[in-house]
Amino acid sequence: MSDSSGKKSSDKMNSSGSSDELREARRKKQLERAKKNYERRVAEIDKADKRRDKFLETNDERLEKIRARDDELLQKKREKRDARISQNRDRIQKRHVEGNSERQKKFDAATKRTDEFIAKQRDKQNAKIEKHRQEIRRKRAENDKKSRDMREEALIREKNRLKRIEEDKDGSFELRRFKAIIIIGIALFAVLIITEIVLPGTFLKKHEVIDDTPIEEKVSILPSKEYKDLGDMSEDQMLYNLLMEHFDENETAVLGVMCNLKAESKFQASNLEDYNNNLWGLEDDEYTEKVNRKTIEKKDFLESRVKNSTNGFYNDTNQWVNKDGGYGYGQFTSYDKKDDLYEYAETWFGPGGPGEDYKFNIGDPEMQANYVVHLLESDEYKSLDSQIRNADKVVDACFLWLKYYEIPYDPYNDNYFTLAFDRAEPADEIHAQCAPNYKSQKDKGEE
Repeated sequence: MSDSSGKKSSDKMNSSGSSDELREARRKKQLERAKKNYERRVAEIDKADKRRDKFLETNDERLEKIRARDDELLQKKREKRDARISQNRDRIQKRHVEGNSERQKKFDAATKRTDEFIAKQRDKQNAKIEKHRQEIRRKRAENDKKSRDMREEALIREKNRLKRIEEDKDGSFELRRFKAIIIIGIALFAVLIITEIVLPGTFLKKHEVIDDTPIEEKVSILPSKEYKDLGDMSEDQMLYNLLMEHFDENETAVLGVMCNLKAESKFQASNLEDYNNNLWGLEDDEYTEKVNRKTIEKKDFLESRVKNSTNGFYNDTNQWVNKDGGYGYGQFTSYDKKDDLYEYAETWFGPGGPGEDYKFNIGDPEMQANYVVHLLESDEYKSLDSQIRNADKVVDACFLWLKYYEIPYDPYNDNYFTLAFDRAEPADEIHAQCAPNYKSQKDKGEE
């Protein structure tokens, strides 16, 4: 009896001891894993800080170059103006008769007033520039402070999490966190389902509009021939030639428009906004073909059912994103522009149009290039067209297009000033690729 009871007691102690050892081993593994996660997250935070510092440093250098260039241009203008004023002053002085003191006094007074006015204007302009720079510095300081605070908060959270795991001997913290994650997930799923019931299409894109109904059942039989291709000519070359004819071979205006179109679509007439490729689950050519076949109907191509409402949302940069997005050379997005493009394509491929003997193609390069010219010639943008023609530099033409036509999201928050310089950077590349192959109407006539 005593041997049997002693053996049972010993087995019980051994099993209890092994259970404690297993629990301790698990806790050590969990602690070791938590420490590794802590070190990895701290490394990620440091890496993000280095990336951000490098970006700010590069951006500062670029801004300094832009400011230096602007100051240099401003100084040249001032020197020219001062030289012109000096010449006028000398010319007027020569006209005056020597010894006519009264006239000389009036002239001196007028000269003094002119000098005072110029000095005031110069001071105002300098004050405005300095105010703008101070505002940029202030915003940057605020952003730096926010970044530092966020980093410190992240480090404190990681330290507290590690401390809780080290003190958690019975595993209650991990279990509590797991329960919280499940509850939050269930709540979010319930909110999504309720929102979809109340406002259909808010989170989940409805694809019922896409079907494989044959074109013969939807519209009358269309010509079967594909529209004439560009041959050896690239889309950017074709755009360049057409815009050169429109702007009377004013290359500054042409490059200003083309730099913006390159940034928007990379000179691809069938380009669908990247976000919407994922939303539709279609590549650019597949989406274009479905629009041409009417399996994606016109009302869905125009992105909304009502003219003045859009189907979309604000992203994390507070920028409006349309669910059916931009399309074509200019990434035409608004209801009016896409409706105008669609009707222009119907006219182009309709009776009497240049493509009447060919299949309808909303992504045709020549049709869309002519649509860009059609926009510039319209009453709505006639003033913009004139201003672009009078631009002295490509960056000025880019700025005019951004401010008065495209009006996109401004990441630099300086009224498109920096964005215009970004857009103008590939101007030399476009010129080198397109200008050597351009033939004017006069050259074509001689041939």
